[in-house]
Amino acid sequence: MLKTSLLWPEVQKVVAEIGFDEDTVRALGATWLNFGRAWCVAEGALCRSGKKATIGAMGPAIPQALILWAGKKKRKDDTVAFSFDRDEVAADMLKWWKALSEVRLDNADVIVAQEWCAPGVEGILLLVLGMKWWGMAQAGAAWETVVKEMTVVFRLIPEGQAL
Repeated sequence: MLKTSLLWPEVQKVVAEIGFDEDTVRALGATWLNFGRAWCVAEGALCRSGKKATIGAMGPAIPQALILWAGKKKRKDDTVAFSFDRDEVAADMLKWWKALSEVRLDNADVIVAQEWCAPGVEGILLLVLGMKWWGMAQAGAAWETVVKEMTVVFRLIPEGQAL
């Protein structure tokens, strides 16, 4: 399904949890799987770069549920049964993506220079998890548009000069 061998072990452990188990892929479809493949390549490139992620770099618009999930993950708490308000996350994800995409996201070097463009459970993995939550709550036209936009961004990341 996804090539995860280039990812950090901590990231490999959460691939199913963030949306790449068979049930979620079946529910969200081919667009989601293509998104996952693009993320996996981008995450691998960022893992090799040595760039470090911090939750603060994700910007002030990051959904609170993602901050709480990342905190639990850092403490090695169980996050499989993590609960959150699905409707709130769906609305917050769109706001967060709009805030992050205020910079030019059609240029690999500009993307890679962003503090939020980093690997691990405090990096772009949070974008993926948030999109899974949004998609499972209400995968409509807005969700599909953002998934496609993020897929383009993820495909550009490995081309960044800083990597």
